[in-house]
Amino acid sequence: MNSQLNGNKFVYRNGEQIGGICVIAFNGELDLKHVKLRLRGEAEVKWSKTKWVTSANDRQSRIITYHQILNFLTQDFDVTQTAKATKVERGVHRIAFVFHIPEDVPNSFKGNFGQIHYWIEAQIEKSLLSWNHETQTKFYLCSPLKAVNNAPIVYRRLRDYCCCFIKRGSIDVEMSINENSFNGGDSIAVSYDITNGRNFAIKMRATLVEKHIFKAHNNQKDSTEKHISTEVPFIEAGKQSTGVIRVPIPANARPSTKCPLIEAKYFVNIFIDDKSSGLEFNFPVIPFL
Repeated sequence: MNSQLNGNKFVYRNGEQIGGICVIAFNGELDLKHVKLRLRGEAEVKWSKTKWVTSANDRQSRIITYHQILNFLTQDFDVTQTAKATKVERGVHRIAFVFHIPEDVPNSFKGNFGQIHYWIEAQIEKSLLSWNHETQTKFYLCSPLKAVNNAPIVYRRLRDYCCCFIKRGSIDVEMSINENSFNGGDSIAVSYDITNGRNFAIKMRATLVEKHIFKAHNNQKDSTEKHISTEVPFIEAGKQSTGVIRVPIPANARPSTKCPLIEAKYFVNIFIDDKSSGLEFNFPVIPFL
């Protein structure tokens, strides 16, 4: 028994129909009420950490594992609605099926500590004395997320530097992006207007950052991945500099996604090295793949 998706298509979007043929070969008679076809969606997270436990005379390490599974999608298909009879004889039989992918389910995802995955499950239920026969056909869900705010985003900051109550210059910064949703392979244009009121040159770096948040039983594990950085030439002391810095989005970037256990999101981090604590700006962005 196996399931074949129409057109050998394995990538879908929210709201689409996913259909195919379930092929069953068997000997004897089969009651179709024992054939189950389901659309399934599941999120799973798992990670471990070491915790030190101290007693009166000893200190030992313990490995704690956090693991949680969320089944957020189960959709059944009645195979008898496309079959000519409820019972079929020995041979090879093909059962057509179709499911509707909900609008509100998250994108597929696979990270270091969890995944969101989808599949078509075909199962023949047998008696209590024998094993059920089951196959899975996996597919990938990749839909553009709706931008929360696709209007221009502007950040403005003025920092004064003092030593012993004596002013030692300032840096005046204005940053903006016109929109925050992009296609994979595009570049994000960040406009800047910087006045360097210090007595030394400063430099600026822009980096696309991918952040993953995993949750299990009220515990959280974060991971970040930095993509290609772009730097602006030194802004000399006492000078004003305006321009645009472009941050590339990889063509194969993973889609943003969000569910109760996993969230994957992107932002552009702007860092200005002022030889102190630095100035940082984070622009949230959504890759539309």
